[in-house]
Amino acid sequence: MMNRRHFLMGASVGILAARSASAAATPPRRFVFMLSGNGFDGRVLMSQQMLQFAQANRGGVPISDLGRWGEDGAVSYGPMTAPQILSGDLTTAPALVNLGNLSSKSCVVLGLSSRITGGSHAASHGVLSSTRTIAGSPGGPTLDAVLAALPLVRGTGDARTPLAAMRVGYDPDAATTIAYTTCAAGAGRPLATLNSTLAAWTAFVGPLASSDGLAQLADRADVLALARSQLVSHVAPSRKTGAQILQYRTAVEDMTQDLERFRAVAAAARGATLPAKPLAGRPPLDALRDHCKTVSAGLRFGVSNVAVIGVGVGGAFHGIDYGAEFGVLAGKQNHDERHNYNSQGNDAGSVIVQRQQRRAAFFEVWRAEVEALVSIARDLEATPEPGTSDSMLDHTVLVYTSDNGDGHHSGASEFPVFMMGGGALGLRTGGRTLVYPDLMNGGTNHRQLSNLWQTLGGPLVSQKLDLFGAEGGTRVAAGPLADLYDPS
Repeated sequence: MMNRRHFLMGASVGILAARSASAAATPPRRFVFMLSGNGFDGRVLMSQQMLQFAQANRGGVPISDLGRWGEDGAVSYGPMTAPQILSGDLTTAPALVNLGNLSSKSCVVLGLSSRITGGSHAASHGVLSSTRTIAGSPGGPTLDAVLAALPLVRGTGDARTPLAAMRVGYDPDAATTIAYTTCAAGAGRPLATLNSTLAAWTAFVGPLASSDGLAQLADRADVLALARSQLVSHVAPSRKTGAQILQYRTAVEDMTQDLERFRAVAAAARGATLPAKPLAGRPPLDALRDHCKTVSAGLRFGVSNVAVIGVGVGGAFHGIDYGAEFGVLAGKQNHDERHNYNSQGNDAGSVIVQRQQRRAAFFEVWRAEVEALVSIARDLEATPEPGTSDSMLDHTVLVYTSDNGDGHHSGASEFPVFMMGGGALGLRTGGRTLVYPDLMNGGTNHRQLSNLWQTLGGPLVSQKLDLFGAEGGTRVAAGPLADLYDPS
């Protein structure tokens, strides 16, 4: 009988060979979505050229420095009849100053609305599904779930990733280890997000990084083997019960196969440099950085090809204390500070200075969020894609956007987007800024966030997803954003 050690050694060789063969036949496709809770000021993603264009196109209407972008009572971008494509240096944008050589593999997309989500404080599952979450219940599947179910994304056979997706988040309530506010398998079917950095590391990296984690996988395999033996030996009293038992048995066999692949991935990672077990109780942005290290390792070692990272999403932004790293925001109630960000009230000099300080501190928060996502991109850029001459970043699309739209009490009239990678999949980045005619002025030329999701879930994964979302009669135009992908 083959012992466990020999099995794992053989499996590790097999899975690496399978991944290389799969890469040669079908380019890998990976997707990472980071959602910023209660939104961010779109100007953090705007290059100097972009701001100059907006100022000129608004016919001289000034852009206030004290309110959030799009909430100053004026139009956002002014009249446009077609998308504007700008090539200005992205590193002149406040959140992108440290982008460096990744600028050429990045782009910013502006002007996309998603009114179907409702906006408000948080759109919850609505952002990634382009539906409305009502009473905490999702209105449809989120894009991560759609992508994770595709064989071209998850892989097949020995190249299938052990986990469909990695979903992590941050919630200042230590008791909320698992949340169900962001992702969904379908209408009324929310999916779990791990808010604890330790829980996420244990689930996604622990088996790769420690013998204890690998032993836990072996223990789970024993439990599944016991369950399967019981289902095989059970005599069903009726045809209906027999069908249910067959369904359970199939599910257990699928879980067993996924678990064996996880054990093989873990064995192949032996000796590799992996993130250390994170400490509990870290400040919010440090916790986000820990989550990004976990997600990066999971992507690079083949644990999953899909990830969602939430930053105070689904209302969790309320109690966040950003800590000393972010100056005037330290020790403050985050909900109140976001209200005050947009407050126009008293224009006395001292009040204006306070608003400027608050705005600068939030700009630093949003820059830190973006740079946490960029850290994943840097890891992927430094890692060769098996079976190709590309980097793993060339086969991975990373997206940063808001979880509610353009403001604290958002009308969801805009969701600014920053994207990286995906060049080998046909995503056109090139350091560009794409500005779509806004909701107020665009008419039939306006485009919605669902069009971006139709792009990522459509031509980039060889699918047709032209009606993703639930806009119905409010859908401006179906189909992907042609300016964002190369059909060849």
